[in-house]
Amino acid sequence: MIVEDLAAAQRGQVVLLEWTNPVKTVSGHPLTGLEVVEIWVFDTGLPVGGPAFASAEVEKSARLARRIPKEEFGSFQGRGGARDTGMAFSFVFDPSPAGPKRLAFAVRVIDSKRRASDF
Repeated sequence: MIVEDLAAAQRGQVVLLEWTNPVKTVSGHPLTGLEVVEIWVFDTGLPVGGPAFASAEVEKSARLARRIPKEEFGSFQGRGGARDTGMAFSFVFDPSPAGPKRLAFAVRVIDSKRRASDF
């Protein structure tokens, strides 16, 4: 169970993230319900391309930018025409010279059994 279609688009000092939440577990069974979506940002020590990071590596290198509980999912619905499971989040960053030069993002979900997805 991982998010799909994660995309980022910068507009000024805002990065708009969009993704699709999973509907099935890794074994193909229906997901019992998502409780939380977490958005992590690498604003220093950006990851180098290659295999996906383990959760512990992301938690060590990135910072949690937003934790969205299921009660707030409706406020983060994706664009019109997106699937019901589509979500969007606007990340505002510091555009000054002291701000980050590059950003990278990771999104994970936590289900009702408190199982966290991979990033």
